[in-house]
Amino acid sequence: MKYRALVFDLDGTAIPNQLDGMPSEKVVKSVVAAREVAKVSIATGRPFSMCSQIVKALKIVSLCVVSGGTQIVDPISGKPVWEQFLTIDQSTKLIEIARKYKLKACFDGASEKEPLSTIQITGEEKIFAIFATQLDDVAKIEKALLEIKGIAFASVVSWESGVDIHVTHQFGTKKHALEKLLEIEKIDRSTLMVVGDGNNDLPLFANAGFKVAMGNAGEQLKAAADVVAPSVNDDGLAWAIEKYILES
Repeated sequence: MKYRALVFDLDGTAIPNQLDGMPSEKVVKSVVAAREVAKVSIATGRPFSMCSQIVKALKIVSLCVVSGGTQIVDPISGKPVWEQFLTIDQSTKLIEIARKYKLKACFDGASEKEPLSTIQITGEEKIFAIFATQLDDVAKIEKALLEIKGIAFASVVSWESGVDIHVTHQFGTKKHALEKLLEIEKIDRSTLMVVGDGNNDLPLFANAGFKVAMGNAGEQLKAAADVVAPSVNDDGLAWAIEKYILES
């Protein structure tokens, strides 16, 4: 089957898992070619301010899912067309947990160097990122997060060491944003192929007709996938596009 829509993750999927990562020439060429026959978009944990240059390099013009699924943005204007905020109570409790465990964390891509004591909760916070959590600490932090009602969270490979934990409203995951995107763009999910590498892509898989995990993905995502592509270092996204969109 030739898939008529494509949504893929960025870090660890379209680009190396690093702050300044950019797509390879091969990935750019495959994404541009896919645009000729399919609707192409992204779904990333990054806020738009931290991925706009990547979106531009990939020449994506369709609506983009950003900030972990809490926002859909028009990449041309940079303006949101849909958002899901954390509640003030949720944001306040997240800061309390970060302070208790002395975590590096921030809302919506702001600098993690900003002291948590200076953050002013406005009710417009979307995603809370906890950085460079060591594996031995993940279980106790996740246990604390489970005490906050109405949130969702997932661990992803950190740009530094260990893992990062992305926390959103329970209705602000990649699953919910993708559902809204499919509705707006009038896309039949059976014609949609998604590609990802992290546990925060599991919600993305819930709405796809065909699911591709990168070779560098974790075992949980690979088990949920229809096929496993080569790793990001081997241009696995380009491989998937060429095999299941351009050649099928």
